[in-house]
Amino acid sequence: MHELVHLDFIIQARKENINQLFISNEKNKEQFITGLEGSVKKLYKMGIPENKIANYCNDLFQGINSQIFNAPIDLFIEDYLYSEFAELRPYQFVSVYAMLKDGIKATTEKNIVELTPKHILSNTKIYNLVGAFTLKIYLV
Repeated sequence: MHELVHLDFIIQARKENINQLFISNEKNKEQFITGLEGSVKKLYKMGIPENKIANYCNDLFQGINSQIFNAPIDLFIEDYLYSEFAELRPYQFVSVYAMLKDGIKATTEKNIVELTPKHILSNTKIYNLVGAFTLKIYLV
């Protein structure tokens, strides 16, 4: 359902000529990974293989981009689903709650916190906090 609403919002925005495209490219990725130099050095010292470190850097890049691109629209989607499909609210609550639990784990688990660059961790916490506001609709 979430994906269908996402697509519907895109189609509506295109019809009104207000759709915006956000992209990242290889240059952005290289700049991002360059900013991870301290973390990469730490992982090398820990004996982590180079391919695992490359995967880790890629996952961080993809993950933060996913949050940047999806967090704003997801708020609108959750609000729309809540307003238009009352019968889905229990499932929606369980889904949002599960995402929030994952977000909490990703920003508080000791080994993740120790290995994740502080600026990435901070931004992820903010995006998770924004997502947590969707639970507010269930408490009103």
